[in-house]
Amino acid sequence: GKTAPEGGRLLRCSRCGATYCGKECQKKAWRAHHKHECPLVSASHKGEWTLDDSHHVMEELFRRVRMYMCPYAVGFNLVRGTGFVLLRSNATLIEWIHGHQAVDYEGRPLNRHVRLQYLTLGEFDALAFEDDFELAAVRQPLQEALAAADAEKHVVVVVVLACGYFACVTLPLVPDHRICKSLAAMYQYVEMDGPLQLNVDEQDA
Repeated sequence: GKTAPEGGRLLRCSRCGATYCGKECQKKAWRAHHKHECPLVSASHKGEWTLDDSHHVMEELFRRVRMYMCPYAVGFNLVRGTGFVLLRSNATLIEWIHGHQAVDYEGRPLNRHVRLQYLTLGEFDALAFEDDFELAAVRQPLQEALAAADAEKHVVVVVVLACGYFACVTLPLVPDHRICKSLAAMYQYVEMDGPLQLNVDEQDA
């Protein structure tokens, strides 16, 4: 956590409880990020979390990983055909509120990572049957998303977080297909042995 100045005490946000070493630290954090995070943390504490809140947090997660995820998906799509990215994270939805920070609202290290795995629909069916029955709940929306998506414009992602949250979403390719194809070749994603793991908070260290 944070350390108070000698002879002083930590300040707390009256709304969400985030801690700060002093007034200047609190003002700086508010301008940089806390004005966006505070309502989400507060809503989670009060049990007032909404679907829009979940979407907002997921947008931040995707923003952090899409420059790796999209080339990864394009590379495998060119080799293995139609499929999607299974994105698993050791972090909860609440921990992803702090999208660009490596610490939570009390200053504790987060150490979040995501694992990306490219799967065809057939491979997904085997995985859901053998490993995780809950994944079967996204089978129908996943099939519909794959049928509707243009592989040169979209990437279909199934998200599974540590808190049990899961969803199926279709995202635009960023960067575009041509650049993703070049990056996939550069990083040799399709030659990897196993899923691609991104240690998100190490990037900020």
